[in-house]
Amino acid sequence: MNIDLIRVPYLGVNDDSCEMVNWYVENNDGVEEGQVIGTVETTKAAIDVNSNKDGYIYLCVEEGAELKENDIIAVLSESMIDESEIKKILDDMEKSNKNEEEIKVTKKAELLAKKNNINLKELTAFAKGNKVNEKTVITFLERKNSADFSRGFCDVERIAIIGGVAGGGALIVIDSILHCNNQQAVVIFDQNEAYHGKSILGVPVAGNIEMLDEYLEEGKVDSVVIAFNKNLQERAKVYQELTDKGVKFTNVIDVSSNLRSKVVIGKGNVILGDVYIGACSRIGNNNFISSNVCLEHGNILESHCAFGPGVITSGNVKINDKVRFGTGIFIEPNVEIGKDSIISSGAILRESVEAGTVVRVSYNQEYSSRKQK
Repeated sequence: MNIDLIRVPYLGVNDDSCEMVNWYVENNDGVEEGQVIGTVETTKAAIDVNSNKDGYIYLCVEEGAELKENDIIAVLSESMIDESEIKKILDDMEKSNKNEEEIKVTKKAELLAKKNNINLKELTAFAKGNKVNEKTVITFLERKNSADFSRGFCDVERIAIIGGVAGGGALIVIDSILHCNNQQAVVIFDQNEAYHGKSILGVPVAGNIEMLDEYLEEGKVDSVVIAFNKNLQERAKVYQELTDKGVKFTNVIDVSSNLRSKVVIGKGNVILGDVYIGACSRIGNNNFISSNVCLEHGNILESHCAFGPGVITSGNVKINDKVRFGTGIFIEPNVEIGKDSIISSGAILRESVEAGTVVRVSYNQEYSSRKQK
């Protein structure tokens, strides 16, 4: 006798239980493959249950029953059977399935399934009698994730923005996030009370940074990024304090940026529109790279630096910690810039710069005098 079990289908990421709201068939009814035989309802959606193949249906639950994902709700037989035999068939199949699972699921597949909260019964049904190995689990996850995405059930990283309201850093960071498919800015924390209660591009300024603990404890945010970039000492301090507390930092990378082959990036970085990072470059942590910056091949950028728009480096440039760049700067190949340096707008660096140096640019005096007239 060829018997199939019909189970509660996948309910999505937000629900693991449902109600059997409607049956459209009765016991001993003939059904066709793909026919809708019933409907279950979660807190968010009504989901149709379809027949696996042609045959005769026998219902195992009544309308109104509370069910879990993968629960057995009906038996499908190629030929008509006595309803009194249903319980015995279910018991025998349950024992058989349990024994098969023990034999047909490899240990590695079992561990991978457990890690991803996959029911072994779903896997064995998906494998259609074949041995369940790691490849089976991966294929199952890919199809499940694809189905989730088509329904909008996709994970979105919820980001808290730290500071940057007054200087506009929060604005341009949020703008980049708005164009990203898998990130969402949900809250801003800024020490200036004048901005509390206001919103930037729809993202509320909730209060000062001390409120972050509350949001993390309540599961309202997944990660953070720092948006202020004028005071690099403070930027580095906040990054270190939050990292020591176990707060997760994320990278915000604008969709228009161009990261070439073998680029390695740390965490907590902001990389804005039309930034180019050349092949085999390495980026540290907590850097703020404004739009139209070009860091050529083989560059090494350490941590806690900030770039104005239009900074262009040649190949194999090294930039140490906490260097601040103005705008419109050009840097020749193989130059090294020492930590805690400031490079003023319009500078052209042909030689390396020692730590703590302020590179100033002298403006054309003739131009200045004409401007004054």
